Amino acid sequence: MILPNISSKMGSFFCGARKKRIENGGLDAIKRLQRHGGGVGDAKSSFSSEGAVKGLTLAGDGDPTSQSWFEQHDGPTLLVAAAIYASWLALLASHRYVPWWITAPLAGYVVQWHSSLQHEAIHSMRGIPKWLRRALVWPPIGVWFPFELYRRLHSQHHRNRHLTYPGEDRESYYHKKEDWERYGILWRWLLIVNQTVNRRAKLTPDRRPMLTPLSREVFGL
Repeated sequence: MILPNISSKMGSFFCGARKKRIENGGLDAIKRLQRHGGGVGDAKSSFSSEGAVKGLTLAGDGDPTSQSWFEQHDGPTLLVAAAIYASWLALLASHRYVPWWITAPLAGYVVQWHSSLQHEAIHSMRGIPKWLRRALVWPPIGVWFPFELYRRLHSQHHRNRHLTYPGEDRESYYHKKEDWERYGILWRWLLIVNQTVNRRAKLTPDRRPMLTPLSREVFGL
């Protein structure tokens, strides 16, 4: 299998940071999940409630004793949500007065930012009730992909025992060797650029690039 341009050192760094978050915040994450009914997917998922809670211990984000009430109730994320919707409304209000070549990339950025917020609502944001976090990300400002559809498909991705395996996991970043050899030069270049730190830091705020088999399936590419 091929994964374009991934740094093992960077992966080790993030794995270490994740381990520390689990150790520090796992207990608090379990309590919040139990209180607000969290889990990948919903109550009808193939996880037992206990299994879902344990699996989502990864949502722990720091020592709860050192967090303020604002942080424990996802205040920073709520501020991000407010910034996203305020930006979108500002773009709508000003589109008659701002050239399209400025509005279009800014709107694309905001839509990707909102998509990242939806991803956060699926995996984290356990400091607020389930109904509130779903309502918070429900508005389909990106038009093409309703949140409930995305939530179900993404939850299946995490329940898939073939996680990341090309051809089995529709959100995998990996590619079979024969598929990679069949891709055109432009598509290979896009896949490689899509895995760089510069692309993720500067071009979009979203950690989930739109160049996966699921995206190609949705768009018919």
